[in-house]
Amino acid sequence: MYPFPKESDLKSQNTFAKFVRYSSMFFYKLVMVFTDILVQLLPVILKSFLSEKTRKFLTSRSMVSQRNLILNIHNVLLKVEKTSSVYWIHVASAGELEQIIPVCSELLKKANTYFLVSYFSPSAEVFVQKIPNVLIHFALPLDRSKKFAPVLDALSNEFAFKGVFFVRYEIWPIFLHELKKRKIPIFLLGAVARKTRVGLGAYLSTLVQDQFYGCFDAIFTAQTEDIPYFKEKISEESQTAVIYAGDPKWSRAKQRMIATINTSNPLMPVKNQIAQSIKNSSKIVIIFGSPHVEEQEVAWNLALQIKKHKSSTSGHISIICAPPEIDAESIGRWQAYAKNHFLNLGHFSELTDKTDVARFDLILLDTMGDLAELYSISKIAIIGGGFDGKLHNSLEPAAFGAAVLSGRLIQRAPEAERLLQLGGLKTFISPDALFQFLCACSSVNPADEVASHDSALAELNLLSSKAKLAFEDLPNTSEVVCSFVMKSITHGNTEKLSNL
Repeated sequence: MYPFPKESDLKSQNTFAKFVRYSSMFFYKLVMVFTDILVQLLPVILKSFLSEKTRKFLTSRSMVSQRNLILNIHNVLLKVEKTSSVYWIHVASAGELEQIIPVCSELLKKANTYFLVSYFSPSAEVFVQKIPNVLIHFALPLDRSKKFAPVLDALSNEFAFKGVFFVRYEIWPIFLHELKKRKIPIFLLGAVARKTRVGLGAYLSTLVQDQFYGCFDAIFTAQTEDIPYFKEKISEESQTAVIYAGDPKWSRAKQRMIATINTSNPLMPVKNQIAQSIKNSSKIVIIFGSPHVEEQEVAWNLALQIKKHKSSTSGHISIICAPPEIDAESIGRWQAYAKNHFLNLGHFSELTDKTDVARFDLILLDTMGDLAELYSISKIAIIGGGFDGKLHNSLEPAAFGAAVLSGRLIQRAPEAERLLQLGGLKTFISPDALFQFLCACSSVNPADEVASHDSALAELNLLSSKAKLAFEDLPNTSEVVCSFVMKSITHGNTEKLSNL
């Protein structure tokens, strides 16, 4: 059976709509076939020209990897009690994986639960350990029936699944079709009507995805305003429940903040001691989270400016930079720049709680997975990507009450726009404007047109208080989702609910 949605799953029944639907799926299938051929050939033909990340992406979807995956799934399920609940979680990358963690934790509280985790990008692999009770994790096979059928058959022969979760935009039509054939419940978490991707590829992707929302048993929207959009894409006969559950990005940021505050060792014990040592030794801690080229230049210029005026400032100002990529090449660039400009660069991985951090002009966060918790010691957080339209996570520092700063190009980050509306984010028209404001905050040679040190600090305090308020009265996303899922399992099918 070809993976088309049923006529009853779509409201648009006119001739043009049918033509668009069938032609788009025809080309989608051709693209998948062509992509599959490339995936098998490229590692052989262009092996020496491919980056490590690209090679990993391709080899994880080779025919050999596919055969090993089926065998591994069979072996891990032999160790699981037949009475346990098993869910498949699929995410695009590390960001989406973070969003599903609260839901996984809540499901684990309600029953003896295990998870299979698949991902599109290899970036998610190192963070899988954050999800409890993961049986196996793997790169999602290419979206073809012959890829999914053997995997799902191997799973079905050993175990009855409770359901599969997709997160945000990550929807694969043929995968959905194979799940639907086996009557496995399918849920979409953090669904948003507004797509942040642009261009022809994004348009075609949306065109295909819009046809398959009726395949889901439940769609959990990030905003109440998103509900009409998804209801328009499905029919009443599809039995798809569209439920407002809140944005899992906000829920995850709040969860990490609460866990950090309520735990004596939010980081690993030694790292926590180092973080507290930095905080205790500093008048202000400034963190550059995933800085792009523009924010990196601001960080370097600020470090140079503070070094120049060190004798006139009262108290040490710690600058911590967390590059978006932590590899030898990236770290080498930071080391080379520091050496050429006579800056003393510290490496977080080499610090101890006895280290005199005041001797460093800048500290490089060269460890994975510590940035979100490290925001707990920051007064100011500058988020990378605000000057090139690819903003990183602004909610993690905001949840801790840090004053969050970025460039103005935040249109592709709806959560940042919301934070800006609530007064918890300040944006700047240029890197120089950001630099001048940071100079005022640090009391190092502020320009005449920039607010004084005292007024800049007052603005920081206001940003901090507004950011904290933004996280009050959020819906309990994981509770809403899990209550619905557990109820649907108990009743043997998904009830049509519009409100919980």
